[in-house]
Amino acid sequence: MFKHISAINRREGQSVEEFRHYWVTRHAEIAKVSLPKLRKYLATFPALGAAWPGSGQHLVCDALVELHFDTLEDLQAAMTGPQFMTEERKASSALAMDLQRNSYMVGEEYVVTLRQAT
Repeated sequence: MFKHISAINRREGQSVEEFRHYWVTRHAEIAKVSLPKLRKYLATFPALGAAWPGSGQHLVCDALVELHFDTLEDLQAAMTGPQFMTEERKASSALAMDLQRNSYMVGEEYVVTLRQAT
């Protein structure tokens, strides 16, 4: 499994509630149909009021987003293809986030097997 993982930041002046509402009700719907061969779309939002245990530090982004594909070729084709490059999807991204502050990586998933509880 290959993933495009993004650390997303909301636009300046946009509240956490506005950002999350727009992402969940509008942007995710536009993005998911724009990515052929997308296997899984996962958005994780920080728990409000939570900090890194014991440190008092808060996350430096407003969401972590994972786009899952079977192959690196599927990921690259989807992220550069005409369905993803539509004006509607680009406009939604610009409304949903601060594109200059976001961070991205492409990675290959490695699953760590956990021991079964006895």
